[in-house]
Amino acid sequence: MIQFMSKAAASFIMTDEVARAVFGAAGQEASDRGIWILERLPEILGRLEEASQRSQISQRAKAQDDDQEEDDRAWGSSSGRGVALHQRLAPVLEMVRRAQAEGQPVVWDRL
Repeated sequence: MIQFMSKAAASFIMTDEVARAVFGAAGQEASDRGIWILERLPEILGRLEEASQRSQISQRAKAQDDDQEEDDRAWGSSSGRGVALHQRLAPVLEMVRRAQAEGQPVVWDRL
């Protein structure tokens, strides 16, 4: 488990698998402990936003493909889509935006 923290936003915890995806979206290797300093936040934010947008586009395309299959299912059945990357990135994006606005770094540590 990795805990993300900033004085600008509430902290939150992610599983290792999800945290690895976040670090990958940010263009860096996963690590047990680290910091995104204020000067890097615009770059990190840009990469995360880009990954989030790609995920949303991919999910919309998949949803359109799945619509045909779902038409054949009974009402109330599960689509089995799971949680998309852009949904997992949402708390990180919010934290990075707030941190940038308030001039605070974002740090993380293994629990």
